[in-house]
Amino acid sequence: MAILAADGSSIVKEQTVKACLSQSLFVNETDGYVEANDDVYQLMQDLIKRYRHTIGHLLNVQIKILFKKKTSKKNGKKVLGRASVFPEKDMHFHPYTFLIELDKTYWQDCPDKREPLLFHELCHCWIGEDNKASIRPHDLEEFSEVVRFYGAWESDVKHFGEQLQLGLEFKEEAE
Repeated sequence: MAILAADGSSIVKEQTVKACLSQSLFVNETDGYVEANDDVYQLMQDLIKRYRHTIGHLLNVQIKILFKKKTSKKNGKKVLGRASVFPEKDMHFHPYTFLIELDKTYWQDCPDKREPLLFHELCHCWIGEDNKASIRPHDLEEFSEVVRFYGAWESDVKHFGEQLQLGLEFKEEAE
């Protein structure tokens, strides 16, 4: 496939088109994103293999990882990461099914929280029995798998754990 000029001659070959689209969509410094390096993609593959019973369905799925340069907030809370499904119509321009956006500052400042953050976002990426991609919602405030493997790694999880403990103590007292 090529881009054609008005006279029908070929202007740009397919590989160049893909490179241009990739640069403008994913690596453009002016849009506030930076593409993840190979180490991040390797960590993603390691997590998928390590937790194959939970996210193994992602092993052969193309996932784009970007770092958002500017921290954003939702409902007054920092957004540390976000997973989304690329629209099917965009699949003609790139091979990716999912996009994971990570807060660049948080990633740099909290190296001990990189794995649970990336694992959390991978848990959102779901391929159904019909082979359709979708975003899996939270179990509660966190995925049970992330808590099982990483404990109370974030304040929301700690709060949930405290509430769960209080609930268990209350139940014991009531019996």
